[in-house]
Amino acid sequence: MAEISIEGRRVFYFECGSGAPIVLLHAGAGSGKQWTKTARLLEPRFRVIAPDLWGFGGTESWAGEPELTHDHQASLVADVIQHLCQAPVHLVGHSYGGATAVRLMLRNRDLVQSTVLIEPILPSLLESAGETRLFREYLEVAQSFLRNAAAGDGCRFLLQSEQPDIAQGPRWALSFDPGNVRRQDDRARSARNRDSSRPYSTMSV
Repeated sequence: MAEISIEGRRVFYFECGSGAPIVLLHAGAGSGKQWTKTARLLEPRFRVIAPDLWGFGGTESWAGEPELTHDHQASLVADVIQHLCQAPVHLVGHSYGGATAVRLMLRNRDLVQSTVLIEPILPSLLESAGETRLFREYLEVAQSFLRNAAAGDGCRFLLQSEQPDIAQGPRWALSFDPGNVRRQDDRARSARNRDSSRPYSTMSV
């Protein structure tokens, strides 16, 4: 893993290959290493860059105000692209990274040549489309996960799920690393200890 300094903080990224740049954005509870196998397939034709977003993998936690949003993550990715690439990139985002990719396209269209979104987290579109029941169902699941994560039980939510195949399946295994969740849980507890007045909240989309 290589690193650069952005806003005075360490940002880590995985890089391999040569050719047109392609930036891969990981899912929640993961890191750029999520893309290791994919990168090996792409590196003969592309320069693959897979950053760790704020608070994930080796990258330092978000230290700004207000609380972290996908806009902040998109700004981080824009800075990574501007530091490392001389041309617009092919952008791939999975789940959490997919939502960040959308924000980046809206804010910095000149940095993006093409985009692939894989299961992007964009629940607000459900509400906009009038799918109120599905939107509320999403909120219940997300809030349950966040309560468990805030209590240090980010993994337990999945292990006790009524659909255990989700946690066991190979697709999920690519983006879900219990070690990463434990590290995020530790960071959440440390943040609460520093300032118990700030609530543990979800990312805005």
